[in-house]
Parts: sequence; C-alpha cells; structure tokens
Amino acid sequence: MSSRYRLTSIRIQLLANLAIALMYYGMAELSRYIALTPNVVTPVWIADGLAVAATWLFGNQILPGVYFGSLLANIFAFGNDSSGLSNLMAGFCMLGIAAGTTLGTWLGVFYLRRTVRQGYPLKLVSDSVKFLFCGGLITPIINATIGTTMVIVSPQMLGFNYQSMWLNWWISDTTGILILTPLLLSWNYYLQLNYIRYYHQKSRFAQIRNRIFSSKLTIIKLSLLTGFIGTVSYIIFWANYPITYILIPLLARITFCCGHPGVTLATFIMSIIATSGTVRGLSGFAIAGTHQSLFYLQIFIIVVVFTTIMLAAVLSERREAEINLKIAFSDLQIIHQELRIRTQEVDAKNHQLQQTLEELKVTQAQMIQSEKMSALGNLVAGVAHEIHNPVGFLQGNLQPALLYVQDLFDLIDIYQQEHSPISDTVKKKIKAIDLEFIREDLPKLLNSMNDGIDRIENISNSLRTFSRTDASLPIEFSLHDGLDSTLLILKHRLKANKKRPVIEVIKNYDNLPLVKCYAGQINQVFMNVISNAIDAIEEKIEVEKEQNSLPSSHISTSSGTITISTSVIDNQWVKIAIADNGTGIPEEIKQYIFDPFFTTKPVGKGTGMGMSISYQIITEKHDGKLECFSKPGAGTEFIIQIPLQK
Repeated sequence: MSSRYRLTSIRIQLLANLAIALMYYGMAELSRYIALTPNVVTPVWIADGLAVAATWLFGNQILPGVYFGSLLANIFAFGNDSSGLSNLMAGFCMLGIAAGTTLGTWLGVFYLRRTVRQGYPLKLVSDSVKFLFCGGLITPIINATIGTTMVIVSPQMLGFNYQSMWLNWWISDTTGILILTPLLLSWNYYLQLNYIRYYHQKSRFAQIRNRIFSSKLTIIKLSLLTGFIGTVSYIIFWANYPITYILIPLLARITFCCGHPGVTLATFIMSIIATSGTVRGLSGFAIAGTHQSLFYLQIFIIVVVFTTIMLAAVLSERREAEINLKIAFSDLQIIHQELRIRTQEVDAKNHQLQQTLEELKVTQAQMIQSEKMSALGNLVAGVAHEIHNPVGFLQGNLQPALLYVQDLFDLIDIYQQEHSPISDTVKKKIKAIDLEFIREDLPKLLNSMNDGIDRIENISNSLRTFSRTDASLPIEFSLHDGLDSTLLILKHRLKANKKRPVIEVIKNYDNLPLVKCYAGQINQVFMNVISNAIDAIEEKIEVEKEQNSLPSSHISTSSGTITISTSVIDNQWVKIAIADNGTGIPEEIKQYIFDPFFTTKPVGKGTGMGMSISYQIITEKHDGKLECFSKPGAGTEFIIQIPLQK
C-alpha cells in the first residue's frame, strides 16, 4: 500500500519534514502541558500519534521530520545538566530515543501498509483491528523498549525502575497514537470524500454553493459536538461527578450520527480533558497516587477508543453493504428493463408469425380453389422453413433469460443471507413489489412462452412432414405406451370442470407386439384424434344446454366417454380404434376432414392441420389406413391400421 500523498521535489520534502518536526515538538509540549507530572515519562504522548498519521499519509520521506521532532522534544527533558560528561550522555540518550521513535513509527506503518489494501485503515473491521494492533503493540513496544533503555543508561536516571518506566512509556505512546492518529486519518478521509464529491459537480457555481452550505453544516455540527462532549467531560473529570461511564453511550451515539470523524474528535477532546483533570486530582480516577490514577485513566481511554473505532468500522461496513445492495437492486432493474425489451421482441416475432399464418391461410384458399395439391405442398414447405427460423431465435433467447432470472433471484437470496437483518427500506420495497410472487410467477411466464414456441415448432415440423418425407429411422415402439403418454398429457382436459363432469376413458387393450414405426409421429396422431374427441364431447354438452335453454354456467349431467380399443388383425395389421359419444360429423363435412387447413372450430382454436397431418403420417409414412365412421348425434370412431411388416 503506497502513501496517499507524494512529495515530488527536494524542496517540498525539506519543508514537509521541517513542518512535521515543528508539529511533533509542539505536540510534545502540549502533552507535557496537559499532563506534567513528576515522572520522567509523560502519561499521554500524542506526538507519536502525529508521527504515525504523517508517515501513513506521506510515506517514509517524512521520517527525518519525525526523527528531528523527537530529538527537539527530548532536549527539554535531558538538556539541563551542566556537566560535560552528563551532557554527552544525555545527547546520546536523546539520539537513541529519537531513533527508537523513528524506527517504531516506520515498522508499525510498514506492517500496516502490508496488511491493509486501501487508503483508509479504519473503514473495515479487519483493517481497524490491524491498525489497533500496530498502534497498540508494534510502534509503542519499540518506542518504549528503546526509549526506556536509553533513559535507564543515562546518569541522570540511575535508580529508576525499568519495568515501571517501560510500562508507563508503552501506555503513554499507545494512548497518544490511539486518540490522535484516528482523528487525523478520519478527517483526512472525510475531507477527501467531500472534495471528490464537489469536484464532480458540473457547475462551478454548484461547487462553491455546495461547499459553503456543507461547511456551515459541518461547522455547526462540530461546534455542537465539541461543546457538548467538552461540557460533559468537564463535569465528569473536573467537577468529579461519578458518571464516568455515561461517556460510553454518548460516544456510541456520536458514532452512529457522525461516524469516524465525529467520534475521533469527541474521543480526543474527552481524553485531553480527562488527562488534565486527573493530573490535577479532580477526576474520579484520582483515587491514589498520580502515577496509578493516570494508569487507570489510560486503560479507560484505550478501551473507549477501541470500542468506538470498532463500532464505527462495523457501521461503515454496514453502510457499504447497504450501498452494494442498492446497486444490486439497480442492476436488477436494468436487467428487468432488458427483459421487458426481450419480451417486446418476442411479441413482435409472435405478431410476425401470426401474419405469416394469415398469409398461409390466404394461400391455402387459393390452392384449394385451383385443386393443385402439389403446389400447395411446396408452399407449405417454404412457409414451414420461414416459421422455423424465428422459432429457433425465440428458443435460443428464452432459456438464457430464464437462467438470468434464476441467477438474480439466487443473488438476492445471498445478499439477504449475508447482510441479515436487512433494512426497513429494503423490506418495504420487497413487500411493495411482492418479490415472492414474482419469484414464483416469472419462471412460469417464461415457461409458458416456451411451451407456446414448442407448439409453433410442432406445427412447423408437421408442415414439413406434410410436404416431404421425414428422414429419421423408425424404431420398435409400444403403441400402448404412446396412447398412455398421450392421455397423460391430455389429463387436464379430461378432468371435470365448471361446465361438465369428468370424461371417462375406457381402455380395451389387446396384447400387441412392438411395432416398427416413427414413434413421435404416431403419438402426434393419437394426440390429434383424442383432442378432437374431447372437443366433440364438449360441443355436444353445449348443444344440449342450448336446446334445453340452460345457462352456460350450468353443470351438465351428461357423461362423456372415450373408448380406446386395440387388436391384431390376421397377424399382419395392428388396429387402434378411438371412439367418442360426441356430436358426430355430418356426411357433408366428413369428406373434408383430412384436407389441409380444414377446420370447423372457431378462429384461434384449431389450425386445420391436425387430421391432415395424421392422415399423411398413417398412410404415407407407415403404409397404413386411417378411416372415420361417424353419425351425427351418435359419436365418431377413428380406426387406425398399421402393418406389422412394411
């Protein structure tokens, strides 16, 4: 992870290092002023917090400034003895402490850069833990170890307890880093975001207006925040009111409202007031000696900082997750719009197919008048080819669309699982669009469209079969299996409905051998004949209602029956008889039932190709016979005969 800002020239580097050195010295003097104690180690050393933040933002080029700033800060503590030898040892001590501060800062930031892959190390919970590890362990431990060692070997500090001094040094560095570094990094990140937001405004006037407006809001919010937290901290740590732990819910509330910038500023103000109050013996932590009181206070500050930083990181991740969820919903809307466009394209193709079928009917009428069946066959072959191409386009697009929809629903499920509980806004939106209904109904719509395309394709294949001989090979096939599968497909039509009772199917199956035939085409014949039988029964029931002046909603008591019988004739033929007790077919119509495009059904209910194609399949493809015996009012029987050996 590289630094956020690059110092491009030697002059800028020198000025930056000088500025960091002076600011480091200033922070050191501020630390001594806030918490000046008889101890050698200042209880809160915020200068190291500045060093870590500057090194993270500007890179290793700023480390000389950290070194010289630390050197200046330590001259105050070790430069008062008049002895030449003592001054020499003090100078050696100051150089060592400055080197330790620089080394600890470099190693801590180096590790943080290697483990954090983004410019702001407090945005994610995992990155926040890594920052706390570096700020609480790596940098302070190195600083405390080298600094305490250099102090102990100094002649002025003989007799000091190494362990106690090291612990105080470590806690003071940790406290300083944890209260100042997050403050500087979070405000740097906040200002960068606002700069980018205003930079992308199209109008220069809009940039200025938004900056002024946002600045006023920020100043007002900061003023209220600092005034409030400062007042509460003063009451607790200077007036010695026993309400110290009320700061935790207050800081948590500030975290929810203001995020990292607000809570780090509040924590910094609270820490400064608490430290100065405790040093003066005014806070609730001043229950023993100054050293022990500050130790307890530092532990409290570290716990508060750790809690607020982690809470802010959790909230940051949640906001980012909500943004990603909104983006996902936006993508879903885009895909939904694309799906609508695809649907419109499908509708357009269906309209085109309808026009083609209408043209086919006109051409068929012309061909019937001229009685040129050979020319009709060529025309049907061409139309079938034209139908097949758009049907292939539709089939190629509907299945990916169904997969895309399922992938989107899976993505929504993953988001709901990974980011549960979801926000109220998302819940309201899910309820408003009835997501579960869409999940159930949309695949059905696509499958229904696909079924319609399959039916069109079947018509296309039938037209091609009518016009030329199929090239596929026949197979050994059980006609009973074909009949049963056809009845299974038509089972929904055989059930009782609001207008009639169930249609009974009577099977009189004989022992039939396997027949070598085109199985799919034979099933198509069964489908056409049985479907017509059901239509005839329903038509008979409607005629009886009209004759008896009954409403169309009246449930008829007349029972419909379809009888299917199979047998073997002279060991040479297989006979399938399908009889119904429907309306029957008048003699003047019966002679046309096998003609192409002939139908007595209303527009939209029949194509007129079913019996024609069935006749062609039985007679031409199988050298068989298809006969119709019917009497008006008594029913109709179709007899199919297929040779066992062709």
